[in-house]
Amino acid sequence: MWCHDAARASHRRRHDRRPDERTRRCALLIGLVVSLISLLVGCAPVADRPASPSPADAGWIVADPAARLAEPPGETETPPPAPTDAVVHAWDDPVCAWVQREIQISAMDQTDLPRAVQGMAYLTAAMADALRLADQAQADGRIISANAVLAATAAPILTTLHPLHQEIVAQQAATATWVVVWQSEETPQSVAAGQALGRRVAEQVLTRMAQDSRMALHLGTAPEGVPEGIWTTRDAPPLLPTWGQMRPIGLTSLQPLTQTVSAPPAWTDAVFVADREAFATTQRTLTEADRALVRRWSAIPARVRDRWMQHACDQAATLPTDRARAQRLAQVSVAMHHATLATWDRAYAYQVARPAQWAIHVLPDWTPLVESPALPSYPAGEVAIGSAATTVLTAYDSTHTALFQADLADLARASVVSGQHWPLDIGAGQRIGVAAAMEVLP
Repeated sequence: MWCHDAARASHRRRHDRRPDERTRRCALLIGLVVSLISLLVGCAPVADRPASPSPADAGWIVADPAARLAEPPGETETPPPAPTDAVVHAWDDPVCAWVQREIQISAMDQTDLPRAVQGMAYLTAAMADALRLADQAQADGRIISANAVLAATAAPILTTLHPLHQEIVAQQAATATWVVVWQSEETPQSVAAGQALGRRVAEQVLTRMAQDSRMALHLGTAPEGVPEGIWTTRDAPPLLPTWGQMRPIGLTSLQPLTQTVSAPPAWTDAVFVADREAFATTQRTLTEADRALVRRWSAIPARVRDRWMQHACDQAATLPTDRARAQRLAQVSVAMHHATLATWDRAYAYQVARPAQWAIHVLPDWTPLVESPALPSYPAGEVAIGSAATTVLTAYDSTHTALFQADLADLARASVVSGQHWPLDIGAGQRIGVAAAMEVLP
């Protein structure tokens, strides 16, 4: 964890040279931020929970389940020839299999973090809604293939998110649809019913996606001639300045999230002066371990999302049904999406300068390990995302809390040593993430 890295670095410095006062203050500030992370995650409920419904159990996106269930099933098709056993077994857990497909395609497309998080929220919420409707249909005596429902729901969403990969998505959907028929567990009739239901769910989700896409089109302009400490960008237009105004999924407002973050201290306030000093000391004492940590978290734009979705899939694998697994993954991904929206909202409201705007004038020959995105610094969005996922996952299973917190602490440190964030951004992102998780937990 971050505090362990700081302790090891301090030990090395004692053998190399006596640490100066700035270094001691930096270590103290880093320790305080990590303590805040542990404290805030610890404030979330951590007792093991059953697979109980979330506040969105009535539906994340699909608003008219009665109409969806009333529509007749599609025509029955003849199953294609079965592929190899390895291909079939790749779909043993169809919910997480579709999540993995989204992760793989996002990596190929280098999808930016906010859109990647949003896309995962659409996908998992849609699958949870589709399986909820399938269970209702089963209760009414209709036989519906869950695999077919998921394929017919997921494929149109992935194709819309990644239009260049339409052919491979269609191939994967064709395989996923018929797995249980090849295994002699279901019939072509149940597949036809599942395909029809899945397509209807996808239609409604795609309508919502189109509305959100129009909201994200505005580019905006960066402020010019701003006073010291106010964010601006020269090399690129502001990144998604209206993102924080987008509608949340399953919530009426983001206010419970945004109100957890107060305005940062003034640029000339002693707190912010000390924060800049700590940032500078960190940049002057970077180690190879720091650089490796940054490489780990910045290898692809959506690395943060992917890491916690893998944690979520590992946890969901212990749940008894596809519907329970989809609901857990939806809770995690929707919480991450809401954390992103709230971060964007507060970032553009407070307009705090990125460290690079200051460091290039103060630190000789300084180059950040990672270029900052074109949006203000406060709060830290990546930390908000990781915090939201960590809080949801630990609310259901406390046995892996140390693993999640270690990842979160590493991510927090990487955000600062990379040159992208001030230390004070970390706690603000953490608070937003915890609040986002609380809104999707039962």
